[in-house]
Amino acid sequence: HLSIRRQRQMCIRDRCAPRVKSDIVAWVGADERPEFIRQTEILTDAWNDQAKVKTVIERSRHHFDVIEALSHPQSPITNAFISSD
Repeated sequence: HLSIRRQRQMCIRDRCAPRVKSDIVAWVGADERPEFIRQTEILTDAWNDQAKVKTVIERSRHHFDVIEALSHPQSPITNAFISSD
């Protein structure tokens, strides 16, 4: 039998996987509830077969403010968003 985690990964992979090969950065705040961080890690694990997926857990951030740095052209999240690497 497959573990529940593995079953969820397979479901996410099959239903929500990227349709084209691409680089994906899953950015989550470290001050999130553990469930948000766990779900981000599941997505990363599930999509690694279809895309290059990287998880970033940003210190002192949560889902309300994790994207604020997008307003700064040189921030790590902005660089990840516009990067073609």
